[in-house]
Amino acid sequence: MNIYLLTQTDNNAFATYDSCIVIANNAEEAKIIHPDPEIKYYEDVDRWFEDEVDYVEYDAECDDGYNTEWCKSPSQVNVEYLGQYKNNLKVGSVLCANYV
Repeated sequence: MNIYLLTQTDNNAFATYDSCIVIANNAEEAKIIHPDPEIKYYEDVDRWFEDEVDYVEYDAECDDGYNTEWCKSPSQVNVEYLGQYKNNLKVGSVLCANYV
């Protein structure tokens, strides 16, 4: 397992995440981790949602159903490898996040 720094600059409004440090097997897996562990990624629409209701109600035409505390899509996430991790945390764990 590896440690990655995730950053984004597409959404830098008030009350947003600008970065986090996560545990993942590779950079592509790291990109889909949201700084808030309660928010899940839905690959078929390439967006994060807080719950399944938001996902089901998502309207691509309006594009307002995504979580606004982070960027819209993993393609907007910058990933930097920091090193290896050898303890007991699960893949997908967020070690810390910067919420500004």
